[in-house]
Amino acid sequence: MSEFYAARRTQIADLSALACMGIAALGASLTSLKILAAGFRTGNLEPALLRFGAIVVVAALSGGGAGMLLGRWLGARWESRHRAHRPQTADDEVTQAPVAAEFVAGAFVVRELSAETQRSFALRESAPVQARWYGAWEGPRLVGVAPGDGRGSIDASRAAIDPGYDSAAVLSALSKALSP
Repeated sequence: MSEFYAARRTQIADLSALACMGIAALGASLTSLKILAAGFRTGNLEPALLRFGAIVVVAALSGGGAGMLLGRWLGARWESRHRAHRPQTADDEVTQAPVAAEFVAGAFVVRELSAETQRSFALRESAPVQARWYGAWEGPRLVGVAPGDGRGSIDASRAAIDPGYDSAAVLSALSKALSP
């Protein structure tokens, strides 16, 4: 799934926080103008100005925090309504299901990439979605990917290998994983 909803929820929360912060600061400054007026009348402007500024800053921060909470709630409501009203797409059916069994080849662990990742590679290359993509990991780091050619080996011409790794070793691990 794309980051469409996360980005919109963040925008809603940020705008809500900004609006509430501005409203709170404006409201606090209007209601505490009498403090400044008293400072002008008595000649004690410095303490009055400090007190006025502190009230406005505290109100703005409080309003911004409340606005952020309100924005998160509004963003969640917007997302649920939007998901309910938009047409179902193929991406909605993709889950982060576990990938196929792992194969250990030397220092690398090879496994099939998730369906969503495979679709992403296929779209970037204008390749058929039926191609199965495999990845080689060293610990938590993905160091190489390549599509299977459908005959038990990889298509090395379309492989992508991390430049910090020996491409021959990564391609060999990927090939060993697919060979019967």
